Amino acid sequence: MAANAVDGTLRPEEDESLTMFPAIEIEWGDWVALHPDTRVVSRDTGHSRIYLRNRYPYGWDYEREDNDFTLSPLEDLDPRRPPKERLLGIAWANGEGIAFPFGALRDAGDLVVIHETIGDGAGNQEEIVVFWDNEAVSAMAFRPWVTGQDLTFEVQDGAFTDLETGSRWSLDGEALSGPLAGQVLAMTAEAYVSFWFAFSQFVPNTEVWLP
Repeated sequence: MAANAVDGTLRPEEDESLTMFPAIEIEWGDWVALHPDTRVVSRDTGHSRIYLRNRYPYGWDYEREDNDFTLSPLEDLDPRRPPKERLLGIAWANGEGIAFPFGALRDAGDLVVIHETIGDGAGNQEEIVVFWDNEAVSAMAFRPWVTGQDLTFEVQDGAFTDLETGSRWSLDGEALSGPLAGQVLAMTAEAYVSFWFAFSQFVPNTEVWLP
């Protein structure tokens, strides 16, 4: 998926677009467990925004899953999922994509592996694998291969494990032990976390993954 301009002088037909890069959304404690040397950006920015006073700026219940209030009022909310449910979404061309709702992932288990085929709107298909960790409240999508070797993943003994070598992998796609230790899966740059109401507006022909 390309991030095309929708207004102004840069038009989609001119093939002007932003390149997407992978992003991770995860509980703080679980991130630090994976990356204990993490540095944190200071809150001391010199600006007195409400964010700096440890208060959520949109109201205490804005993120409640069934809360249909949006800052820009919407009349055509997609009823298939709660408006504020978080999801891992992957979009491609022509308003098509796939969403992995966090509620559905929670129902599937504490650790979940999903192998899926996604399209690009031009008839091409690509294999991805999604890891879900219920404790970390985090889902991430990867290309399931390293150094030219295709990999098939399952949850074994409480760990993400590839069947080809038995290597054990972290939530963010690094092999921690086994023959592939130190190898890293490429994250799917087009995958990002969103509220359902927002993703379904931008990607109206979304397929919803369910266990």
